[in-house]
Amino acid sequence: MVAEREAAGPVRVLLTGWFSFLDGEVTAGDALALRRVGACLDHLGVPYDVAWSAGYRPDALHLSEAARNIYSHLVFLCGPAYGRQVEELHNSFPSCVRIAVGTSVIDASAPAVTGFHHVLPRDAPGGVRPVRDLAAGAPASPGAPVVGVVLTYGQGSTRARAAMARWRLR
Repeated sequence: MVAEREAAGPVRVLLTGWFSFLDGEVTAGDALALRRVGACLDHLGVPYDVAWSAGYRPDALHLSEAARNIYSHLVFLCGPAYGRQVEELHNSFPSCVRIAVGTSVIDASAPAVTGFHHVLPRDAPGGVRPVRDLAAGAPASPGAPVVGVVLTYGQGSTRARAAMARWRLR
């Protein structure tokens, strides 16, 4: 990532995901994937910012406030690479190298996917081999381990696949 942009100027990354959209969501997996990608960028010495939804972090940087001209790269991480909000990232940050990492690709021909310069999916149709989720490599937090169950209604874009997976587990 750094090498392809060196000649064009300094590298600064904007980390985004479904947690960045006003009507998006943040899951434990999203938070852990964000921690993992942030740790990798820290290790490489690459500066970055995180865009949060005002609904989750009112005091944080929001997509609407992110200065488009200071970022060399936009990374969309975790969750489905699908829908209008993901498509809008391409229009909002046209000069950035846009990368999707650790995402589920539902339709590889959808504008939400084709707008990325690089897509490193965790799963996709058409024989793409699933990879380990980014959340699995997140740095451990200090403190006592905690176990919890979070129940949600599920993501609309993956609801049919989730229902089939539950049926197969019977």
